[in-house]
Amino acid sequence: MARILHVSSSPRGDRSTSRKLAKEFLTTWVAEHPGDTVTDRDVGHAPPAHVTEPWVAAAYSPADTHSPEVAAAIAESDTLVAELFAHDVIVVSVPMYNFGIPSTLKAYIDNIVRVNKTFAMDFTQPNPYVPLVHGKKLYVLSSSGGAGYGPGGPLAGYNHETTYLQAIFAYIGVTDSTVVMCENANSPEPTKHDSFEAAKSAAHAAAAA
Repeated sequence: MARILHVSSSPRGDRSTSRKLAKEFLTTWVAEHPGDTVTDRDVGHAPPAHVTEPWVAAAYSPADTHSPEVAAAIAESDTLVAELFAHDVIVVSVPMYNFGIPSTLKAYIDNIVRVNKTFAMDFTQPNPYVPLVHGKKLYVLSSSGGAGYGPGGPLAGYNHETTYLQAIFAYIGVTDSTVVMCENANSPEPTKHDSFEAAKSAAHAAAAA
């Protein structure tokens, strides 16, 4: 049985395209793999705290030296890191904001990308960054108002959303990733509908595989 962690980052509810796409993906996944379980981490509606000076102090010092303030600052991050390690598959559903990701998802990433937790540093090596997260699969389910942000598209150079997510997760060791993009969320019909249907089919195929 696989354990799936769904990290949703849209501030919207039922009107969210990325949430709708995630629902299609997860519904198909559970139907195809009925023994698997899904954990929802909704950073769009319940964002984690941003990094603060006490957080940094905690991340770069032994736990047994932490003051109550410092220990409290890092507690949420410890929970999120443990949750990440406890799951086999990470599904991130995300809207594109200004060519990147929402700040709530960035706050989540800043809480899970931690030295000596999800990566280490070995300066005796040409590449000193050592990933510590292994054996996991990443799915990125993206929505954007416009189109052309995919590989080879006319606006691909502006895509700092899916490319960033693949890069930052690979940095901590999650190198096996699949991206499903739903574009034209702000386009008139029937373009909007057709784009979602194409993305839905791709999400179903990815989940079934």
